[in-house]
Amino acid sequence: MKKTLNRLFNVKDRQKKYKVAPLPYPYPHKGFWIAAWFGSGHLPLSGTAGTVASLPFIWLIYTFLGVWTLAVFTLLSLVVGVWACRVVEDHTGAHDHKSVVIDEVFGMAMVICTFPLFGLGEAWHWLLAFVLFRFFDMVKPPPISWMDSKFEGPWGVMLDDGVAALFAIAVLWFMFG
Repeated sequence: MKKTLNRLFNVKDRQKKYKVAPLPYPYPHKGFWIAAWFGSGHLPLSGTAGTVASLPFIWLIYTFLGVWTLAVFTLLSLVVGVWACRVVEDHTGAHDHKSVVIDEVFGMAMVICTFPLFGLGEAWHWLLAFVLFRFFDMVKPPPISWMDSKFEGPWGVMLDDGVAALFAIAVLWFMFG
């Protein structure tokens, strides 16, 4: 199957031509939809776009189903994210392809899961959580940068955003805890 997809989409030729092979469209596998969070990973500033695109889902789950359901969603996004990252990595040969944003979904959900601990929930708290998470995800202070460079494969893609979420949670704890 993998050889057929590679021939069909000329993956090897594109990997030589581009530093990062573009994802094929239409997607040959449902893992691409999940990894790119339903296409938001193809927008400019894909990490920020993916985080913004995750917020309605996270808000709906948090508001109508509760924090425990959001915690389950967070764990599922980690597990499914690892699988989806593997699908994209196997197809493109690129570690942490720029259109993969399921890791941002996981990280943002992780931050929002802690809101009840700090008594947060107003709109400006959501904005603050978003800004903090994106800041740490983009700047990647140690140990995030270390994890990003040392852990290869889908677990590395997902875990550096988990640590960025922990940094954002630590700031929230310092401010509101």
